[in-house]
Amino acid sequence: MEASPEIRTILDRALDETALSREDSLRLLSVDINSSDCGAIMAAANRLTHRHTDSHGTIYSQIGINIWPCPENCNFCYLGRKHGIVTSNYEMPPGEVVEKAIAFERDGADEIYLMTTANYPVERFIEIGQEVRRALQPHMELIANIGDFKLPTAYRLLDAGFTGVYHVYRFREGIDTDIEPERRRATFKAIKEAGLNLRYCIEPVGPEHSDDEIVEQMMLARGFGAEILSVMRRIPVPGTPNQWSGELTELEIARIVAVARLTLGRQIRQMGVHEPSLFSLRAGAHRICAEVGMNPRDLKIDTTAGRGLSVKDCENLLRDAGFSHNRRQASPVPSLIERA
Repeated sequence: MEASPEIRTILDRALDETALSREDSLRLLSVDINSSDCGAIMAAANRLTHRHTDSHGTIYSQIGINIWPCPENCNFCYLGRKHGIVTSNYEMPPGEVVEKAIAFERDGADEIYLMTTANYPVERFIEIGQEVRRALQPHMELIANIGDFKLPTAYRLLDAGFTGVYHVYRFREGIDTDIEPERRRATFKAIKEAGLNLRYCIEPVGPEHSDDEIVEQMMLARGFGAEILSVMRRIPVPGTPNQWSGELTELEIARIVAVARLTLGRQIRQMGVHEPSLFSLRAGAHRICAEVGMNPRDLKIDTTAGRGLSVKDCENLLRDAGFSHNRRQASPVPSLIERA
């Protein structure tokens, strides 16, 4: 597929693994979705990912532990207290969390994420994390997806057996959310200082976000030092302020995935898309998610009855996109003694 000379020059730089500038990324994102240029961008990102991964895909799994009215009031999440959708508390019993983690490991997931609302008690989360850690094989990566925290909590997560943290500075933070932007940024600093691995995502992206905003997210991922990056589409959940905001197509998301993959180049060791999409898996993504329990984009108590995919579903998508699926070995978790 022939690209225009300007786009070809940018793609050649990306494939040579030269860091792209903000202007380069904006130019790539501006191309017509049905143009040869867009096809060439996706093909280049796909080529780069297959080169870096030897055509291996990654499946991470996420367990949503609780459904509580959340004080962060994100416009895109049905759990926001001000939306009035969630009026009572539900919490998955710790034993069930452990069982679901074991099931994900048995089914072949590469990583286990534990997710809660921002107001879930850290003490309880760490206790559950320790139980899950004891039940899993030592090489299994355990990732925390929780609210903001400071350095002491980051060290406690590490000592509980967590290897990384999913944390995001979202679009229009402090405007479309009630999260103080500086509090959000301080958590990134704690993650880095403690030596936890950062999982970052350009999310949740919708038609209301400009190319400038989307590329700014890519620059933030670069600045925060993310080695694992994803792109997530905003779902217009009924009852939320974004209910009538529209939704990007899978092809539009794939274009963003491709540009993000090319922009961050060798900094990124894994590139994901959420929710899983065959278009994006042919445009630079090779990392997708299986889910159980609470899902902020799904009104069902257990997303396996709604939007969530199983590990097998994810394996089938990876295969259709030309990826094999082999479990990746995790690095050992350093202890307090080793850090000292």
